[in-house]
Parts: sequence; structure tokens; C-alpha cells
Amino acid sequence: MAVDPSSAAHRSAEEAAAFFRAVPPLRDRDRVAASLADFVARHSTGTAGVVCVTSGGTTVPLEQRCVRYIDNFSSGQRGAASTEYAYKSRPLLLLVTALLAVEMLSSSLG
Repeated sequence: MAVDPSSAAHRSAEEAAAFFRAVPPLRDRDRVAASLADFVARHSTGTAGVVCVTSGGTTVPLEQRCVRYIDNFSSGQRGAASTEYAYKSRPLLLLVTALLAVEMLSSSLG
């Protein structure tokens, strides 16, 4: 029996929406968003802009009171390489990372 890809995508979108309805929101979301917007506005000069790179492992809870979660053990190598490239060409770089990626980046920028 063939699976209709559009119905699978719709089901996946519904599951994602249900997950985010069930997970409590970031406590100071509005303050964090305003602070980030202010930071970017203050540091965006000319056409160079701001680069944000995420790097390293990610942990996502599967339930509201997190007992189970999905975790990936990314080493952060791609993020470190992207950060090095951005560092050479942009005036401002924001790096959101797992600890291991920072160690890799520190050693590669030397």
C-alpha cells in the first residue's frame, strides 16, 4: 500500500503542533526576544550584518515533565567550520553551542 507523502507531511505537522502546544513556553520569551532584537539592531552595521551559528548536540524533551528526551551527540565540527568562515567575513558573530563545539572552535581559531 502506497503512502501519500502529502498526508504524511500533514500528520507530521499536526504532531509537531501538538508537541509545541503541550510544552511550556520559554518563561521570559518576550524579554529574550526584545533583548536579542536590540542586540542585533545595535550591532548590525552597514551590509555586513550579524551571523548566528548553532553548533553541537541538541536535546529535545518528549513530554512536559521531561523524563524521556531525544538527544544527538553532534561533535559540532560543522558549526565550528561555519563559525570560522563567518568569523573571517563578518563583524559580529553569535555562536549558540554545546560545550564540546566551543572547545573545538577555540582550538581551531587558536
